[in-house]
Amino acid sequence: MASLLGEDSLRKRSKVSVGSLISRLGLPQLGTVNKLLLNQAKKRLMKNARLALIGKLMPFGIGAVLGATANRKLGNTVLDSTRVSLGPLPTDWTEFDGKTLPRGE
Repeated sequence: MASLLGEDSLRKRSKVSVGSLISRLGLPQLGTVNKLLLNQAKKRLMKNARLALIGKLMPFGIGAVLGATANRKLGNTVLDSTRVSLGPLPTDWTEFDGKTLPRGE
């Protein structure tokens, strides 16, 4: 009860200590209190674990987007430079370097 409500809030409601409250409870009531405490602890831990997982995975996603953008830009730069240095593609591939190539028919 103290971990749920806090020691101070229990003392404000009653002048009895938390230890004496727990000693008054029977085994079935303690089992119920334990189940409640465990469920709350699980919820807190799962929330923290989810946030930690998102925090760890987010940089991978951001890095993937940045990497893909940089690769695309680099690829376009390479293609543009290649087009400038080699010139336009030939319309007919039968002649290469002044020699007539055999047709593969």
